Parts: sequence; structure tokens; C-alpha cells
Amino acid sequence: DLCVSVFTPFGPQCLVSGILSYWNFDESAMLADDDLLATVSDLTATDQFGTIINQANTLGYSSETDDYTRSPDGDISEVHAVSLTYFTKDGDSDEGNYTTWGLSWELDFIDLLEDTEIDGVTIYYLAARSNTDNLSDSIGGDFALIFIAIGLIVIYTCIFLGRFDKKFVKPKISLAICGICIVLIAVYSAQGIASYIGIFTVPPNNVLPFLLLGIGVDDMFILVNEIGRTKRSLTPRQRMSLGMSSAAPSITMTSFTGVFAFLSGSLTSLPAIQSFCIYAAFAVLFDFLFQITIFAAFLSLDLRREMSGRMDILCCIKTKKKKEKLELSKPKKSMGQKFIANYFAPFILKPTVKVIIIILFIALIAVCAIGASNIDQDFDVKDLGSSDGYVFEYLTADEEWFSHKPEGFNIYFKDIDYASKEIQVKLLQIPIDMVNLELVIECTSWYNAFYDWVQEHPVFNSSVDSDGFLPENQFYDAFNEFFSPSLFRPTFSNDIIIENGLIQTSRFSGLFKPLTSAVIQIRAMKESREVVDNIEIDGFAFSFGFIFYEQFAVIPKEAIQNILTALAVVFLVTVVFLIHPGTAIFTTFIIILVDVNLVGIMYYWDLSIDSVTVTNLVMAIGFAVDYSAHIAHDFMVQSGSRDERAAKALEDMGISVISGGFSTLLGIIAMSFSTSGIFVPFFKMIFATIILGLLHGLILLPVLLSLIGPESFQEEGGINTEPEKKTKKTSTSTSEVESSTDSESSSYETSESP
Repeated sequence: DLCVSVFTPFGPQCLVSGILSYWNFDESAMLADDDLLATVSDLTATDQFGTIINQANTLGYSSETDDYTRSPDGDISEVHAVSLTYFTKDGDSDEGNYTTWGLSWELDFIDLLEDTEIDGVTIYYLAARSNTDNLSDSIGGDFALIFIAIGLIVIYTCIFLGRFDKKFVKPKISLAICGICIVLIAVYSAQGIASYIGIFTVPPNNVLPFLLLGIGVDDMFILVNEIGRTKRSLTPRQRMSLGMSSAAPSITMTSFTGVFAFLSGSLTSLPAIQSFCIYAAFAVLFDFLFQITIFAAFLSLDLRREMSGRMDILCCIKTKKKKEKLELSKPKKSMGQKFIANYFAPFILKPTVKVIIIILFIALIAVCAIGASNIDQDFDVKDLGSSDGYVFEYLTADEEWFSHKPEGFNIYFKDIDYASKEIQVKLLQIPIDMVNLELVIECTSWYNAFYDWVQEHPVFNSSVDSDGFLPENQFYDAFNEFFSPSLFRPTFSNDIIIENGLIQTSRFSGLFKPLTSAVIQIRAMKESREVVDNIEIDGFAFSFGFIFYEQFAVIPKEAIQNILTALAVVFLVTVVFLIHPGTAIFTTFIIILVDVNLVGIMYYWDLSIDSVTVTNLVMAIGFAVDYSAHIAHDFMVQSGSRDERAAKALEDMGISVISGGFSTLLGIIAMSFSTSGIFVPFFKMIFATIILGLLHGLILLPVLLSLIGPESFQEEGGINTEPEKKTKKTSTSTSEVESSTDSESSSYETSESP
């Protein structure tokens, strides 16, 4: 019931093609054949339906050769691979849902072949459902990587945010777990709201937890770091107020830049990229909202807990307090800040070093620009799923042994008057125009066969006009006789749908030459469509491969449009938050360099332009903002010379930026062990984005700002970023207060990256 039936004089038969067609699926005939190779070498051999067997689709040879291995007389002497194809019905009908039945049958088919072993023969198999199953299984199988990433980030966050002490007051394990949970809640909140408004999910959306873990933890670091820069003599409320007022503008700017960058990416016409960008925009937005509300609240409670001497996690247990002297001046610098202030910043800001840095970055952009100019546009279905499953094995074998096979296509017609001469002229012309295309091998038309039959018919040939066309009132009389069961025309039995004696829909079939690159595939799609369009008939050319070729045709334009739109949005948002257009230009320039270099690295890392990598390019813009905007913002609020301001910006924000990059790296490092074609390109591109972002944000940007950076807000008489001083004066530099620890500093002082 499931097989596609072909009507024959012996009744309906299932449509099956392949090597056994040479013997009409008759085992005794095959066993009686004394020269099997001579049989398969016959280019005129027909199958059980009288159709000439397509040798290229049936017999395989190595992709490293141009033809089969042949004997001196020209016959095939070696065949390394053969194929069999079973055709099943799909969709709904009066008999039931063939799609549901077919999916169930395909599962049994896959299970059967998985357990089948033949000595000396390797069996590769594939079903219609296989690619979808493979993609889902590969992503689902890698779901455990999310928990590995979460575990790594929890450990790192605990080490970074807290300090382990004997009384277990400062580790901040509970705060770290709270922050990670907030990030995951943001991801699922985004999925919920996007699904509620009707946005469908796509496989790339599964990388959002990895993406947001890095962004969310970065925001956590900045919040904790800024609170650590406040004086411990202040109350928790005062410290939270000062810390939030310092951290919130930077976090708000980078978050909104990411949100609007993703929203601009959703303007694409590619549904997969559109879905991912909308989900990502909601995820970043929810993460921002939860960070400045829920996490800030937990942070305030954790600050109170620590200052009251309560243990981490076991907060009901209170340790003994001890009087200690606390500095009312700024908290002491961490080791990381000391390294940046005393060694790193002074080194890169030396005049000679600045020149060397600029030359090195010019060389980097030149090398990457060469790579970007040579990058290919391609897409391989086998790269979507796991690289260690039966689907990958089948597609690899098919590529190895059947790369020479032609690609089929169809031309569909609907709602046309087949009996009119105008339509008949067009139907006759389409196959002629198709075979005139360089990339088309053949075009088979039921109408051409019908037209030739009419010319030879003893009755109807007398009724044709000078061009060989029947009058409208005789068309269906001839047509019904032509397709009568007695004449047995299985070749076209599935090409025509007839209702109430009239043709409702029909199709022609054709073959393309092997389409070996995206450029050739796009050309074949466009040229075949143009033939139908130029004929001006209600029809269209279609092949399953066109689903992917459509993507190839629009991706270059879409990629440029999405990236430029995202960059424009980044510039506008940074102008609003940084206030100074010069600083926004610097930030946007750095992001452009990161993206251009990223495209170049894609070439050297064997990645091509497709919907997955274009999504990652848009995402890279959001990531790159974090590595430059924080430095640029801090540069604008400092006073002094450009060199001094650049050094101070590095000292203040450098550790937070490095920590954010490192946490993002931890979030994606587990994906390097994935076998999924979705996760692997994501890992490669985000890894490259992190490295490029840190290099440009921490080295090139400070150098450029020190040379031609805009004036400070304070020097321009703009914004005063110093917290308002208390009117109460103190006559000493120290004060006696109660402390919950024996150490001289709190873990809420400026944190240090391990």
C-alpha cells in the first residue's frame, strides 16, 4: 500500500529502480546470466516498465576517475558500488495518512538494514526521514555538553567571584549557581515568548545556552567587580547603589547592542536565520532584565550575608565576628590589575610598540582579507548531522562512488488549458529550450510522446493542422486513447493527475549534469526557471536540491545586508550610550575588523558561507561589542592624557573583559568534542571571535584611543562620573568597624582572573 504504484498490463507494480532492474527483479534470470558485466554495460537496457535504465544512477565508480573501468572491447569490467531505490507514497489521501505510515515503515527499513550483514559487501542505507532524525539525534546527543559547560562555568565563576577561606564565608558558590540558573531561565523564557508569538524553532537555536552562558557570566563579573571597587565602610545598600550606577550603563549598552544587532539580523528573508536571531534577541533581553533585577537582588543578599559573617550556602550558620581596621580609601588592586597597570598597559602604550602593534594588525587584516576574498559558498547535507552515524557514512559513500550521477528535476504545470493550441505550442517548446541549456542532459515530456503518437495515428493524424496540433474538440479523445491501459505507458503514469476526465496537473522530467559547486547549482536553478518563465506558462521548475540552491542564491546579499544593518545598529546604540560619536566610531571600527578577520579565518579553517556561518557572523558582532565597548566607555570617563586614560581603562575593565572572554570560552569549549555540523562551526567561529575580540579590544583599541581618541567627558565639561562625596568629613584614614572575616579584604573587592 505504501509503494508508489506503476500500472502495467499485469496490474500495478511497485516502483523500484536500481541494479536488479537489468533482470526485471527476477532472481532466476540474473543467475542464468553468463555475463553480468556485459548486461550492465548495455546502454539500451530497459527496466521492467520499458524505460531505459540510467547507468550513472545505478552503477558507481570512484570520484577520482572519469569513467568505469572497462575492458578492451568497451564493456564495464569492474563495478565498485551499485544502488537500489524504493519509492513510497507521502501525504494524506482517502486511504489514510501515508506520511505517518511511511515514517513507521522507514524505521523498520533502517532497523532491518542495520542488522543485515553480507560477507564481502558493505551496505549503506538512507531513508527520507534520515536527515531529520540524524540532525535531531546529533543535537540531542550533544545535549550533555551543555551540562559540562555549565559545570565548568560554575567552577570558574566560584573561583573568580569568591575567595575560599577557613570559615567558608567568601566562596560565593550559591551566588555563582544563582547566576547560572538565571542565564538558563533567560534562555527558556526566550523560547517561551518566541514560541508564543508563533516563531518556529530551528536546530541552530540549540546553541543559545552556550551563547548566553558567556554573555550572562560576563555581566555577573562586571556587577561583582564594580561592587568590589566600592568602600567596605559603606552599608550594603550604599555599595549596591554605587556599584550598580557604575556597572549598569556598561551592561545596558552591550546588552541593548546585542538585542538590536540580533533584531536587525531577523530582517533577513532566510527563515532559519530569522528564527535564530529573534530567539537570541529575546534571550539577551531577558538575561539583561534578570541580571539587573533578580541577580542584583541575590547579589545584595549575598553582600549582606558576607558582611554579617554567615557561611556560604549554609547561610543560617553565623561565624564569629572580629574587629578589624578597614581602609576608607579605594580597595587594593588585584594581581591582575597590578599586572595590567604596571606591565601590560605601559608596554603596549610605548611609542615604538604602538607602531609595531599597528603594523601587525595591518598584516593580520591583509592576510584575512585574502582569505575572505577566496572563501567559497557551499553547503553539504552530511555536515548537518553527526559525523559518526549511518547517514554520514551513506552520504560519504554516495559522494565517493556516485558523484557522476545526474540530478533530476521536474517542471510542474497547473490550471492551464491543455487542449488549446497556444498551450500545446508552449508545452512542445519547453523540452527543446531545456535541452539547449548547457547544464541539462535531457528533458522527458509526456506531451512530446503524445504529439509524436498523434502524428502517426491513422485517425487523429488527419485532423491535425499544418503545425501538427489537434483541434481543441479532439484533444481529450486522443489523450484518453493515448493513456488507455492497453497501450501501457508506465513512464508517464505518475506524471499526470486527471479529475473528471480533464488534466488537472502534470509534470515533465529532466536531468542536470552533475552540479559540482554552488555557483553551478545556482546557475542550473535560475536557467531552468527562466526557460519556463520565458515561455509564459503557469508552471515552474523544481528539484529537491533547489531548497538549498535558493539559500545559495540569496546568502551573499543577505549576509552583507545583515552585517551592515547590525553594524549600523551597533553604531547608533553606542552613540546613545557613549554619547560621543567619535568613541562609537572607534567601537564600530573594531567590530568591523573583527568580522572581516573572522571571515578570513573561516577560509583557513575550511568553513564556507552558508546559513549557519552567516548566523554566526551576525552573532559575532554582538560578542565583539563586549570586548571593545567596555574599554571605550571607561576611556571616556577618565581624566588625564590619552595615554593615561587608555592605561586606566585597561586597568579598570581589562580583567573583566578577559574574564568574560574566558568564561565564554569555557561555555563553548565542550562543543569542540561535538560531532554535530551545527555545533562544530559554531565552536570554531565563536572561538575565533573571542580571540580576535580580546586582541582588538585589549591591544589595538587602547593604542588607537591613545593616539587619536576623543577628549574625556570631564575635560569637555560633560558627565561627572565620580560618585557624589558625603558632606560628613573624616579626619582619619581608617575606621573601626565590625567584620565577618579575619582577612584584610572582602571577596567583594575587585576580583582577579585566575
